[in-house]
Amino acid sequence: METGTGYYGHVAITAGAVRGRAPLGPALEIELKVQADGFAPGVAAMILASCHVQGARLPADLGQAETIITQLGFAPRDGGDTPYVTRVFARWRLTQASVEHLEHVRNGGNLLVSVTPEVVLLNHGESLPGLYPRPEGVHRPNVNPHSPIWHAGQEQLDIPADTWAREVLTPWQQAAAVTLVVKLPEGTATDDHRTVIRDLTDARQRLDAGDWKGSIRVSRDAAEVLRTMHTEHLNPKKTQRDVDEREAAILDAERQLIQSLFDYGSATHPDPALRATVWTREHAMLVLATATAVAQRLFSAEVTR
Repeated sequence: METGTGYYGHVAITAGAVRGRAPLGPALEIELKVQADGFAPGVAAMILASCHVQGARLPADLGQAETIITQLGFAPRDGGDTPYVTRVFARWRLTQASVEHLEHVRNGGNLLVSVTPEVVLLNHGESLPGLYPRPEGVHRPNVNPHSPIWHAGQEQLDIPADTWAREVLTPWQQAAAVTLVVKLPEGTATDDHRTVIRDLTDARQRLDAGDWKGSIRVSRDAAEVLRTMHTEHLNPKKTQRDVDEREAAILDAERQLIQSLFDYGSATHPDPALRATVWTREHAMLVLATATAVAQRLFSAEVTR
């Protein structure tokens, strides 16, 4: 794009991180990485960004973000002889109804966020003789110097559900994101441990793919293995438990929780009385998250014993 005071001017904008802010109400911010080169000193631009999101089934249009004003051209003494790199954040202020609509569109899954920036030059800057001369043998670009509007092209970001919950919903105080990591016990891992890891991974993949019933069924398989692992190191006779088993009541409650998980997952089996049940993402997440927490507890107990 030509600025009118140099041979050329170039600006590139790419989208980066997504974050939620709530200074005076919920706001969605998307990082815009700006790289500019060849603009005359003092050239400033207005960046207008529009945003469209796509959930698993429904779309939503957030419209245009708040206006961003930034300088693109600098004198050589201020670093204008090298490409200028900066980052700004496009901000969309949302109402509570807009937040609820976004969550309805997302439906607990991932979001495809499309950002389209538009750059409008606000001035021509200073005219410095010999600055950015026309390169030898290069034709003058085919641009209209009287139409200083540049369309940067659409940028797309695939936002996983856990990233959205952690970076956006948590700052909005619309959700609490908790990360659970289940590690194999070092040196004592058995085939049962590996089976649980495999089943939990499969259940998470099915959850992301929208296979709620399949995710619950695989989480049940993990709970079935966890049930046998738990009873292996719990003496059923309370009077004979050693010092490490003083918290017998808690251990019993954990065993009952694992059994409840197994029974809950068993409801997805082809029972004529349950065939009409509509399983949702919340059902699948309940079983998967609880099974993962139990596995984390049991595997860490193996390490500390």
